[in-house]
Order: sequence, then structure tokens, then C-alpha cells
Amino acid sequence: GSFTITELAGLKTRVTVTWGDKTSPMPVRIHSGSCENVGAVTNSLSDIVAGKSETTLNVYFDNIIHAEGGRAVVVHKSATELSTLSACGAIK
Repeated sequence: GSFTITELAGLKTRVTVTWGDKTSPMPVRIHSGSCENVGAVTNSLSDIVAGKSETTLNVYFDNIIHAEGGRAVVVHKSATELSTLSACGAIK
């Protein structure tokens, strides 16, 4: 899978995540910290459905990219198994 973070006009940010082709929804969140030390949720994203999630956040691009302590995009196994991480990618 992969993710892209795009700066938009109006001080917004788009986050697009692709992961497999699983038909059941998979929750996606931006967490503080790193993949080795996942912290609290900072932004909830649209669930991955049919392999894709796309979310527009009312957050400055730089506040995500250059966040103190780091950020990571985390794909969770399911809504009932949020503690099981299916994938994680550091935001750099």
C-alpha cells in the first residue's frame, strides 16, 4: 500500500491511502509518534473501502508534515480490532 499527502488551497490537506482490495472497511488514522511507538490519534481519515481512502482535512499541510514528535498513517485491521495494525507508514 501507499499514502500521499497533498497541500490544497484554503489551508487544507488531502490524504489518500491505498491498501489491497479488501471489501470490508478498514479504519485509517494519523497518529502521533512513529510506527515503532504509535501514539494518540491526531486525525481520523475515511475508512479504506475497495482498496482506497481519500480524506480532505481542515489542517495545515505543514502541521502534519512537520509535527513535533512525528506522525504516522496507520491502517487498522477493522473497526472492532483497532488495536491490530495492518500497516503503518511514517510521515516524513
